[in-house]
Amino acid sequence: MARTLLRPKLGLRGKKLDERKKLTARASEVLAKKSKLIMQRFEERARREVSSAFGTTSLTLQDSLPKHLSQLVAALASADRLTIEEIAKRTVAKENIGKEHGKDRSSSGGYSMGELIFEYQILRQTVVLTLQEEISLTSTEYEIITDLLEQAVNDAAVEFSKIQKTKSEEFTATLSHDLRTPMAAAKLSAEMIVRDTNSGEAARRNAQRILDGIKRMDSMVKDLLDAGRLEAGMPLPEKICECRPAAIAEEAVELMTTIHGPRFTIIADKKIQARWNADLYRRALENLLSNAVKYGDATGQITLSITTEGAQVRTTVHNLGNPIP
Repeated sequence: MARTLLRPKLGLRGKKLDERKKLTARASEVLAKKSKLIMQRFEERARREVSSAFGTTSLTLQDSLPKHLSQLVAALASADRLTIEEIAKRTVAKENIGKEHGKDRSSSGGYSMGELIFEYQILRQTVVLTLQEEISLTSTEYEIITDLLEQAVNDAAVEFSKIQKTKSEEFTATLSHDLRTPMAAAKLSAEMIVRDTNSGEAARRNAQRILDGIKRMDSMVKDLLDAGRLEAGMPLPEKICECRPAAIAEEAVELMTTIHGPRFTIIADKKIQARWNADLYRRALENLLSNAVKYGDATGQITLSITTEGAQVRTTVHNLGNPIP
């Protein structure tokens, strides 16, 4: 994706005040006259270079961007009597079009943050190139155009990010809620089998494995909710506890054996104690063992070792097979 770095054709920087008034008025008039052409050129380039713009209607693609051109017309018209800082303050205080555009792009779906920012780059370049076809921009005029559109893209990006974060939190909460309903039903059924004295020993063992798996899934759902709380800046409940790594390893290996067969060996001192999050440690072991199965020899033995090094606990998973390049 080629991106052009524009330099203004600067003109008349040392002119007298009355000449500067004519010049800024001229820039404002040309921009007002060329606004439709600018948006047409913006559309053509955006459809070529912004993936999410393909197939969108003209109304959707332009969105609130034409309002920026109206802002620029007013800002350029006041350049003879106000400083750039005063123009920026008045413009931002009056309207926050960038925020509106960021909200619309986030709500429409498909757009990324990078595409949102690139749209503004296309708009700025199109404005400058179109004006330069008829007039020479002063450094002040170029700075006004750049500053106002940079402020707009900053406002748009902040709003876009905020809405995307809200969507992510809502999705996590909905997914967690929807998962818990079938999990609760499966858990109840497994508990009934475990408590049923007429069930065979093998059936009760399998039901207990199902129950243990459901408990781990429930823990993962809670982790999803915790991630949402962290993003919202909320504190998390303390989950650190005293545990025995060897006992947790046995649970993880039992689950892996049920799925992949008797390929696992544990080498661990059962007296080792640790203070950490037992659920996260169990998940880490299950992930390591799953990767050992996936990337190792199809029938090779997999060894899980737990040792101590001073005050630290070292966990190692070893498998056979070709090394990953």
